[in-house]
Amino acid sequence: MEPAQISVVIPALNASATLPVQLKALMSQTSGPPFEVIVVDNGSTDGTGDLAATFESAQFTVRVVPEEVRGINSARNAGAAAASTGRVLLCDADDEVWDGWVAAMSAALT
Repeated sequence: MEPAQISVVIPALNASATLPVQLKALMSQTSGPPFEVIVVDNGSTDGTGDLAATFESAQFTVRVVPEEVRGINSARNAGAAAASTGRVLLCDADDEVWDGWVAAMSAALT
């Protein structure tokens, strides 16, 4: 796997029902730079963090970062701080990105 050139941050609070859809959508990216996924568990009680940690992909790694300070902006900031790249994309646990999302958003950052 190539080193990540972009980081995708997903804040999540009790998102075990919706997060798999988003992670599978990220697995379906057809183009774009190599990326990592950072799921920020914002105090979930439904196993969101454990579920996210089970996802594996040939395209990216998934890291789970805990954030105890509640709120989507605290979670986004924690994810950005944990990113291994200087380029960060944000999406939500209840979204479903389209198959060219990483490529398009990466191009927009450039």
